[in-house]
Amino acid sequence: MIRRFTKLLLPLLVAAFFIAGCQDPQKIYVEAVELDEQGQSDQAIQTLDEAIKADSEFSDAYSLKGDIFQRQGKLEQSSQAYEQAVKYNPVSFKDLYNLGKVNYSLERYEKAIGAFVRALELHPESYDANYFTAKTYYKLEDYEKALNYATEARLISPDNTELEILFGDIYTATSNYETAIAEYRRALEREGNKPEIMIPLGLAYIRSGSFDVARELLNETIRVAPDDHRIYQYLGYLDLRAKDFEASIENYRVASSLRPGDQLSLKGSGVAYILKGFRDKDPVIKDKGIQQWRVALRLQPDQPGLRRLIRKYSKVKVQ
Repeated sequence: MIRRFTKLLLPLLVAAFFIAGCQDPQKIYVEAVELDEQGQSDQAIQTLDEAIKADSEFSDAYSLKGDIFQRQGKLEQSSQAYEQAVKYNPVSFKDLYNLGKVNYSLERYEKAIGAFVRALELHPESYDANYFTAKTYYKLEDYEKALNYATEARLISPDNTELEILFGDIYTATSNYETAIAEYRRALEREGNKPEIMIPLGLAYIRSGSFDVARELLNETIRVAPDDHRIYQYLGYLDLRAKDFEASIENYRVASSLRPGDQLSLKGSGVAYILKGFRDKDPVIKDKGIQQWRVALRLQPDQPGLRRLIRKYSKVKVQ
Protein backbone atom coordinates (compact mmCIF):
# COMPACT_ATOMS: atom_id res chain seq x y z
CA MET A 1 0.00 0.00 0.00
CA ILE A 2 2.80 2.38 0.97
CA ARG A 3 4.75 1.43 -2.16
CA ARG A 4 1.70 2.17 -4.33
CA PHE A 5 1.16 5.51 -2.61
CA THR A 6 4.82 6.40 -3.17
CA LYS A 7 4.52 5.57 -6.88
CA LEU A 8 1.54 7.92 -7.18
CA LEU A 9 3.11 10.67 -5.13
CA LEU A 10 6.53 10.67 -6.79
CA PRO A 11 5.41 12.10 -10.18
CA LEU A 12 3.46 14.80 -8.35
CA LEU A 13 6.52 15.72 -6.30
CA VAL A 14 8.68 15.86 -9.43
CA ALA A 15 6.11 18.05 -11.19
CA ALA A 16 5.87 20.30 -8.15
CA PHE A 17 9.64 20.61 -8.09
CA PHE A 18 9.79 21.69 -11.73
CA ILE A 19 6.89 24.09 -11.33
CA ALA A 20 8.58 25.68 -8.33
CA GLY A 21 11.83 25.85 -10.27
CA CYS A 22 10.20 27.64 -13.21
CA GLN A 23 10.55 31.39 -12.93
CA ASP A 24 7.54 33.65 -13.30
CA PRO A 25 7.96 35.38 -16.71
CA GLN A 26 5.97 38.40 -15.51
CA LYS A 27 8.35 38.95 -12.59
CA ILE A 28 11.34 38.59 -14.90
CA TYR A 29 9.74 41.12 -17.26
CA VAL A 30 9.30 43.63 -14.43
CA GLU A 31 12.98 43.19 -13.58
CA ALA A 32 13.87 43.89 -17.23
CA VAL A 33 11.73 47.05 -17.20
CA GLU A 34 13.57 48.27 -14.10
CA LEU A 35 16.94 47.55 -15.70
CA ASP A 36 15.93 49.44 -18.82
CA GLU A 37 14.74 52.42 -16.77
CA GLN A 38 18.13 52.44 -15.03
CA GLY A 39 19.87 52.65 -18.40
CA GLN A 40 21.12 49.07 -18.34
CA SER A 41 19.74 48.19 -21.75
CA ASP A 42 21.96 45.21 -22.54
CA GLN A 43 21.18 43.57 -19.19
CA ALA A 44 17.50 44.29 -19.84
CA ILE A 45 17.71 42.44 -23.17
CA GLN A 46 19.30 39.43 -21.46
CA THR A 47 16.60 39.46 -18.80
CA LEU A 48 13.87 39.67 -21.44
CA ASP A 49 15.39 36.64 -23.15
CA GLU A 50 15.00 34.79 -19.85
CA ALA A 51 11.34 35.83 -19.70
CA ILE A 52 10.83 34.59 -23.26
CA LYS A 53 12.54 31.32 -22.38
CA ALA A 54 9.98 30.91 -19.60
CA ASP A 55 7.11 31.91 -21.92
CA SER A 56 7.85 31.82 -25.64
CA GLU A 57 4.59 33.68 -26.44
CA PHE A 58 5.20 36.59 -24.05
CA SER A 59 4.36 39.48 -26.39
CA ASP A 60 5.22 42.26 -23.91
CA ALA A 61 8.78 40.93 -23.63
CA TYR A 62 9.20 40.96 -27.42
CA SER A 63 7.71 44.45 -27.51
CA LEU A 64 10.19 45.85 -25.00
CA LYS A 65 13.05 44.16 -26.86
CA GLY A 66 11.87 45.94 -29.99
CA ASP A 67 11.81 49.27 -28.16
CA ILE A 68 15.31 48.84 -26.75
CA PHE A 69 16.80 47.70 -30.05
CA GLN A 70 15.10 50.61 -31.83
CA ARG A 71 16.63 53.09 -29.38
CA GLN A 72 20.04 51.48 -29.89
CA GLY A 73 19.72 51.78 -33.66
CA LYS A 74 19.74 47.99 -34.08
CA LEU A 75 16.85 48.14 -36.50
CA GLU A 76 17.01 44.59 -37.87
CA GLN A 77 16.85 43.10 -34.36
CA SER A 78 14.11 45.58 -33.50
CA SER A 79 12.05 44.52 -36.51
CA GLN A 80 12.39 40.85 -35.59
CA ALA A 81 11.30 41.54 -32.02
CA TYR A 82 8.25 43.56 -33.10
CA GLU A 83 7.29 40.81 -35.55
CA GLN A 84 7.19 38.35 -32.67
CA ALA A 85 5.26 40.83 -30.54
CA VAL A 86 2.49 41.23 -33.14
CA LYS A 87 2.50 37.51 -33.84
CA TYR A 88 1.42 36.83 -30.27
CA ASN A 89 -0.58 40.04 -29.85
CA PRO A 90 -1.95 40.96 -33.29
CA VAL A 91 -4.11 43.79 -31.91
CA SER A 92 -1.21 45.79 -30.45
CA PHE A 93 -1.33 49.16 -32.19
CA LYS A 94 1.97 50.21 -30.61
CA ASP A 95 3.89 47.22 -31.93
CA LEU A 96 2.37 47.36 -35.41
CA TYR A 97 3.15 51.08 -35.63
CA ASN A 98 6.73 50.57 -34.45
CA LEU A 99 7.16 47.61 -36.81
CA GLY A 100 6.17 49.97 -39.61
CA LYS A 101 8.55 52.72 -38.47
CA VAL A 102 11.52 50.39 -38.16
CA ASN A 103 10.94 48.91 -41.62
CA TYR A 104 10.49 52.41 -43.03
CA SER A 105 13.93 53.28 -41.65
CA LEU A 106 15.29 50.06 -43.20
CA GLU A 107 13.76 51.18 -46.53
CA ARG A 108 11.56 48.08 -46.61
CA TYR A 109 8.58 50.13 -47.65
CA GLU A 110 6.20 47.34 -48.66
CA LYS A 111 6.65 45.69 -45.29
CA ALA A 112 6.23 49.04 -43.54
CA ILE A 113 2.96 49.68 -45.38
CA GLY A 114 1.58 46.32 -44.27
CA ALA A 115 2.26 47.17 -40.63
CA PHE A 116 0.95 50.74 -40.84
CA VAL A 117 -2.29 49.71 -42.55
CA ARG A 118 -2.93 47.07 -39.87
CA ALA A 119 -2.22 49.68 -37.19
CA LEU A 120 -4.71 52.07 -38.78
CA GLU A 121 -7.37 49.36 -38.77
CA LEU A 122 -7.05 49.44 -34.98
CA HIS A 123 -6.75 53.22 -34.58
CA PRO A 124 -7.77 55.07 -37.75
CA GLU A 125 -7.63 58.39 -35.86
CA SER A 126 -3.86 58.17 -35.29
CA TYR A 127 -2.08 61.15 -36.84
CA ASP A 128 1.33 59.47 -36.70
CA ALA A 129 0.17 56.28 -38.41
CA ASN A 130 -1.61 58.23 -41.16
CA TYR A 131 1.41 60.48 -41.64
CA PHE A 132 3.90 57.62 -41.90
CA THR A 133 1.59 55.65 -44.19
CA ALA A 134 1.44 58.67 -46.49
CA LYS A 135 5.21 59.09 -46.30
CA THR A 136 5.77 55.42 -47.11
CA TYR A 137 3.43 55.50 -50.11
CA TYR A 138 5.34 58.59 -51.27
CA LYS A 139 8.56 56.57 -51.14
CA LEU A 140 6.82 53.85 -53.17
CA GLU A 141 5.80 56.55 -55.69
CA ASP A 142 2.12 55.77 -55.14
CA TYR A 143 1.25 59.44 -54.93
CA GLU A 144 -2.52 59.03 -55.00
CA LYS A 145 -2.52 56.91 -51.85
CA ALA A 146 0.13 59.14 -50.29
CA LEU A 147 -2.16 62.12 -50.84
CA ASN A 148 -5.16 60.29 -49.40
CA TYR A 149 -3.40 59.37 -46.15
CA ALA A 150 -1.78 62.80 -45.88
CA THR A 151 -5.24 64.34 -46.19
CA GLU A 152 -6.49 62.09 -43.38
CA ALA A 153 -3.55 63.18 -41.25
CA ARG A 154 -4.36 66.85 -41.92
CA LEU A 155 -7.95 66.34 -40.77
CA ILE A 156 -6.53 65.07 -37.46
CA SER A 157 -3.77 67.69 -37.10
CA PRO A 158 -4.36 70.64 -39.46
CA ASP A 159 -1.35 72.81 -38.59
CA ASN A 160 1.67 70.58 -38.86
CA THR A 161 4.97 71.53 -40.50
CA GLU A 162 6.19 68.01 -41.30
CA LEU A 163 2.88 67.32 -43.02
CA GLU A 164 3.09 70.51 -45.08
CA ILE A 165 6.57 69.46 -46.22
CA LEU A 166 5.22 66.04 -47.18
CA PHE A 167 2.35 67.64 -49.12
CA GLY A 168 4.95 69.80 -50.87
CA ASP A 169 6.99 66.70 -51.76
CA ILE A 170 3.93 64.88 -53.11
CA TYR A 171 2.77 67.85 -55.20
CA THR A 172 6.30 68.38 -56.54
CA ALA A 173 6.47 64.72 -57.57
CA THR A 174 3.13 65.04 -59.36
CA SER A 175 4.20 68.26 -61.16
CA ASN A 176 1.68 70.37 -59.23
CA TYR A 177 4.36 72.94 -58.52
CA GLU A 178 2.28 75.94 -57.52
CA THR A 179 0.45 73.94 -54.86
CA ALA A 180 3.77 72.47 -53.70
CA ILE A 181 5.25 75.96 -53.38
CA ALA A 182 2.23 77.10 -51.35
CA GLU A 183 2.66 74.15 -48.95
CA TYR A 184 6.39 74.77 -48.50
CA ARG A 185 5.87 78.50 -48.00
CA ARG A 186 3.24 77.83 -45.33
CA ALA A 187 5.77 75.69 -43.48
CA LEU A 188 8.49 78.31 -43.99
CA GLU A 189 6.33 81.08 -42.56
CA ARG A 190 5.70 79.02 -39.43
CA GLU A 191 9.20 77.62 -38.88
CA GLY A 192 11.50 80.25 -40.37
CA ASN A 193 14.55 79.55 -42.52
CA LYS A 194 15.10 75.85 -42.10
CA PRO A 195 17.00 73.93 -44.80
CA GLU A 196 14.58 70.98 -44.73
CA ILE A 197 11.98 73.43 -46.06
CA MET A 198 14.10 75.81 -48.12
CA ILE A 199 15.86 73.15 -50.22
CA PRO A 200 12.74 71.34 -51.51
CA LEU A 201 11.10 74.74 -52.01
CA GLY A 202 14.08 75.72 -54.16
CA LEU A 203 13.60 72.57 -56.23
CA ALA A 204 9.89 73.33 -56.65
CA TYR A 205 10.77 76.82 -57.90
CA ILE A 206 13.22 75.29 -60.40
CA ARG A 207 10.65 72.79 -61.62
CA SER A 208 8.07 75.58 -61.99
CA GLY A 209 10.48 77.66 -64.10
CA SER A 210 11.02 80.38 -61.47
CA PHE A 211 14.79 80.22 -61.85
CA ASP A 212 15.71 83.62 -60.42
CA VAL A 213 13.59 83.06 -57.31
CA ALA A 214 15.12 79.61 -56.92
CA ARG A 215 18.66 80.98 -57.17
CA GLU A 216 17.99 83.70 -54.59
CA LEU A 217 16.48 81.19 -52.17
CA LEU A 218 19.28 78.64 -52.63
CA ASN A 219 22.00 81.26 -52.11
CA GLU A 220 20.25 82.23 -48.89
CA THR A 221 20.06 78.57 -47.89
CA ILE A 222 23.86 78.24 -48.08
CA ARG A 223 24.07 80.46 -45.00
CA VAL A 224 22.01 78.04 -42.90
CA ALA A 225 23.14 74.73 -44.44
CA PRO A 226 26.54 75.19 -46.12
CA ASP A 227 27.25 71.45 -46.13
CA ASP A 228 24.14 70.23 -47.95
CA HIS A 229 25.21 68.95 -51.36
CA ARG A 230 21.76 69.47 -52.89
CA ILE A 231 22.08 73.27 -52.75
CA TYR A 232 25.20 73.25 -54.93
CA GLN A 233 23.70 70.60 -57.17
CA TYR A 234 20.65 72.78 -57.86
CA LEU A 235 22.80 75.89 -58.30
CA GLY A 236 24.97 73.91 -60.71
CA TYR A 237 21.87 73.16 -62.76
CA LEU A 238 20.80 76.82 -62.73
CA ASP A 239 24.28 77.89 -63.87
CA LEU A 240 24.14 75.27 -66.61
CA ARG A 241 20.85 76.71 -67.86
CA ALA A 242 22.38 80.19 -67.79
CA LYS A 243 25.37 78.85 -69.80
CA ASP A 244 27.75 79.88 -67.03
CA PHE A 245 29.69 76.66 -67.40
CA GLU A 246 32.57 77.64 -65.10
CA ALA A 247 30.19 78.39 -62.21
CA SER A 248 28.24 75.22 -62.95
CA ILE A 249 31.39 73.09 -62.85
CA GLU A 250 32.43 74.66 -59.55
CA ASN A 251 29.03 74.12 -57.93
CA TYR A 252 28.91 70.51 -59.07
CA ARG A 253 32.48 70.07 -57.77
CA VAL A 254 31.43 71.31 -54.32
CA ALA A 255 28.37 69.03 -54.40
CA SER A 256 30.58 66.04 -55.25
CA SER A 257 33.04 66.89 -52.48
CA LEU A 258 30.19 66.96 -49.97
CA ARG A 259 28.69 63.74 -51.30
CA PRO A 260 31.30 61.74 -53.21
CA GLY A 261 29.91 59.59 -55.99
CA ASP A 262 26.61 61.46 -56.27
CA GLN A 263 25.17 60.57 -59.67
CA LEU A 264 23.41 63.85 -60.44
CA SER A 265 26.51 65.88 -59.62
CA LEU A 266 28.77 63.69 -61.76
CA LYS A 267 26.37 63.75 -64.70
CA GLY A 268 25.72 67.48 -64.36
CA SER A 269 29.41 68.35 -64.23
CA GLY A 270 29.91 66.09 -67.25
CA VAL A 271 27.37 68.11 -69.22
CA ALA A 272 28.96 71.39 -68.11
CA TYR A 273 32.46 70.27 -69.14
CA ILE A 274 31.26 68.99 -72.52
CA LEU A 275 29.34 72.18 -73.33
CA LYS A 276 32.27 74.31 -72.21
CA GLY A 277 34.57 72.19 -74.37
CA PHE A 278 32.41 72.79 -77.44
CA ARG A 279 32.07 76.50 -76.68
CA ASP A 280 35.81 76.97 -76.15
CA LYS A 281 36.70 74.50 -78.92
CA ASP A 282 38.82 72.60 -76.41
CA PRO A 283 38.76 68.78 -76.76
CA VAL A 284 40.60 68.33 -73.44
CA ILE A 285 37.78 70.03 -71.54
CA LYS A 286 35.19 68.02 -73.46
CA ASP A 287 36.99 64.81 -72.52
CA LYS A 288 36.86 65.83 -68.85
CA GLY A 289 33.09 65.74 -69.19
CA ILE A 290 33.19 62.26 -70.73
CA GLN A 291 35.40 61.17 -67.84
CA GLN A 292 32.83 62.45 -65.30
CA TRP A 293 30.17 60.35 -67.02
CA ARG A 294 32.45 57.31 -67.00
CA VAL A 295 32.93 57.67 -63.25
CA ALA A 296 29.14 57.82 -62.82
CA LEU A 297 28.74 54.71 -64.98
CA ARG A 298 31.44 52.82 -63.10
CA LEU A 299 29.69 53.55 -59.80
CA GLN A 300 26.28 52.59 -61.20
CA PRO A 301 26.73 50.36 -64.28
CA ASP A 302 23.04 49.77 -65.08
CA GLN A 303 22.57 53.01 -67.05
CA PRO A 304 22.18 52.16 -70.74
CA GLY A 305 21.19 55.74 -71.59
CA LEU A 306 24.37 57.14 -70.08
CA ARG A 307 26.41 54.46 -71.84
CA ARG A 308 24.91 55.55 -75.18
CA LEU A 309 25.72 59.21 -74.45
CA ILE A 310 29.33 58.33 -73.68
CA ARG A 311 29.66 56.45 -76.98
CA LYS A 312 28.01 59.28 -78.90
CA TYR A 313 29.99 62.20 -77.48
CA SER A 314 33.26 60.31 -77.47
CA LYS A 315 33.01 60.23 -81.27
CA VAL A 316 31.97 63.87 -81.71
CA LYS A 317 34.91 66.08 -82.66
CA VAL A 318 35.34 69.56 -81.19
CA GLN A 319 35.60 72.11 -84.00
